[in-house]
Amino acid sequence: PSLLFSHFLSFLLLAIPGVFAFDHELLQQYVSHVELKYEFQLHPWRWHTLSVIRELKAKDEISLDHALSFTLHGLQEIHSKTFFPWLQETVFQRIPDDHVKQACHELLTHISREQDRAKFLMQAMRMTKSDHTRETLVAIMNELVVAQSYIAPIVRAHV
Repeated sequence: PSLLFSHFLSFLLLAIPGVFAFDHELLQQYVSHVELKYEFQLHPWRWHTLSVIRELKAKDEISLDHALSFTLHGLQEIHSKTFFPWLQETVFQRIPDDHVKQACHELLTHISREQDRAKFLMQAMRMTKSDHTRETLVAIMNELVVAQSYIAPIVRAHV
């Protein structure tokens, strides 16, 4: 029964994908015209998210356990306690356009919801280790990579 329940939850979470509940066109336009103060040599947020995806795709138990208990959990802790508050309190306050600022806050809300979905699936993966749940989690993480791509240029322009 728990495997069936896990498949149902995975299906439900994938069937209701996180829609971009923010004005992605406005953000795309903004980041394409904003003057960047510097270039990232390394984008740690993206690197860590891609690392989680790589570990989830590996078929061995050690990579999966590392992805679930260390990499993804640590990434979410840093986001919620440090990175997101810094973005909201420092970076987004420097954006002169109120509509863009609002879209940025909505983007963070979207990312937080996707991370909550990922956290729920992480718990399901610990119980069942099903391939379907793993694929759903990878899909969510790939969506987070796309959402993150809006944040980097905003940080580079306003820090």
